[in-house]
Amino acid sequence: MGKSARGFITLGIILTGTIAGISLGFSFNSSTVYAEKDAVPEWIKVIAGAWADGAITTDEFLNAINFLISNDIIKVPGYVSIDEINCSQICQSPENEQAPTPPLELNEPPTVSISSPGDGETRPAGTIPFALSIDDDGVPGGSITWSLSSDLEGLLFEDKCFAPCSEFPSIELLSTGSHTITLQADDGDLSSSVSITVNILPNPLELNEPPTVSISSPGDGETRPAGTIPFALSIDDDGVPGGSITWSLSSDLEGLLFEDKCFAPCSEFPSIELLSTGSHTITLQADDGDLSSSVSITFNIVP
Repeated sequence: MGKSARGFITLGIILTGTIAGISLGFSFNSSTVYAEKDAVPEWIKVIAGAWADGAITTDEFLNAINFLISNDIIKVPGYVSIDEINCSQICQSPENEQAPTPPLELNEPPTVSISSPGDGETRPAGTIPFALSIDDDGVPGGSITWSLSSDLEGLLFEDKCFAPCSEFPSIELLSTGSHTITLQADDGDLSSSVSITVNILPNPLELNEPPTVSISSPGDGETRPAGTIPFALSIDDDGVPGGSITWSLSSDLEGLLFEDKCFAPCSEFPSIELLSTGSHTITLQADDGDLSSSVSITFNIVP
């Protein structure tokens, strides 16, 4: 160690040893290693003397030299500090390598189909079992909201399931005509749908017949005095489409005599006041909301 003309201390040292468990070798000479003389602490002389006398180990002396270099008291071009060496060893270890980012899960819309009834099939009105297929790729969560609807009857059914869905209902279709049935499924992000056409005909087991009506009293052609006349009527129906009957009793001379509603078979009938003398045509008419029927009798009213 000596003074240079520039006011720096030059070093010419060859050392080997270990610092922090890492083998190091220092080879300094006056052309590459220098230190500002005012920055070198006094204690380094003590450390150097102790090392020269064998009072401390080479590793301990190297630690002191490393301190001077790490704090830029001794300038060593290209020098890497112990901390940087340790980081280069630790940070590059397999345990500290960042795990690769998993690829994004691309979402596909649910797959849907209707296998029964077949597209264009004709069915009688009533309960129809549907065979559906609803599946999904599980993205974003696997939960499916699905619905079945008809352009004639609106929403038929709606539910949620986890793909693949497996339980499907039977649906009642009563409106006759051509139905466009649409199955739609939504996974919370994407949706898909499929449609078929189903023709609904009247159920042959529920073909509507008009109500049956009769007047048993007064008898056809009978003569009665003017006043209150009890009528014995019969009104019945097959219950299609709903069983409700609207019925009326009228006279060609006095107009509407009575009107009411009942569920077939009807059983309560009024007595009617007939005051107009002459020949009355009495008509009983009944309507089930789809079909109607009537019956007439003639009887004479005298003063």
